[in-house]
Amino acid sequence: MIEYVALVNKGLVHTTCDDSILVGHNIISNGKLMGCEDRDEGVFAVADGVGGLPFSELASREILRNIAECNARNKEEIINCVEKGNEKILSIRNQRKLFPNISSTLCIVALLEDEITTYNLGNSRAYRFRDGVLLQLTKDQTKVQQLYDMGLISESQMYTHPEKNIISGYVGCDEFDSKWIDVITHREKFRKKDLLMLCSDGVSDYISIDEVEDVLITDNELSIKADIILDKIYSNGAGDNISLILVNRL
Repeated sequence: MIEYVALVNKGLVHTTCDDSILVGHNIISNGKLMGCEDRDEGVFAVADGVGGLPFSELASREILRNIAECNARNKEEIINCVEKGNEKILSIRNQRKLFPNISSTLCIVALLEDEITTYNLGNSRAYRFRDGVLLQLTKDQTKVQQLYDMGLISESQMYTHPEKNIISGYVGCDEFDSKWIDVITHREKFRKKDLLMLCSDGVSDYISIDEVEDVLITDNELSIKADIILDKIYSNGAGDNISLILVNRL
């Protein structure tokens, strides 16, 4: 059995929200959703419309519509749905004569009993929390991550670098290739009392790992944990849209 809580919030700076999240078959772009499932499986995703451009929210919502019915057991189906979602975004862009680069990050977690598979494009993230430690499962597809991997900048410089918002993987691209999707079936299993966290950079940029761990290790209900994380992000400036999903295996 799993329980989940998901929330989307525009933050303190933006007047609109470009983020969307998928929990099961439900897509939300504002507010909070809680639930519980008897089965230990499902598809969860965060999509963050890139760049704060007008209509950029269309990209995040459209890509999630295309994976909402995907089977967590079928990797090929999920990848095909991402490809079709990219085509739909391009079609919407062309029909409405919108900005040529409306696009979205995408982070998917397919949960199948104790197996976790992540599908990642961009800098939205998936984490696993166990025994007080929050471990990042995905790797950012960004310019600063590339510079860090090459040893050209330090970890602390990643957060202040002038090109920290440049992403190298996204949907909404004419040259999109499914090989861009970083697909990992993780060797570490999803145990009982483990917790999954998916989020946009509006979370990861405004709250530290230590702060999140301090919240998740408490005995508070899952919904209260999400609210506390949101409050801390607001206290830290909330300069971007906020998307957060917490999934607990009971």
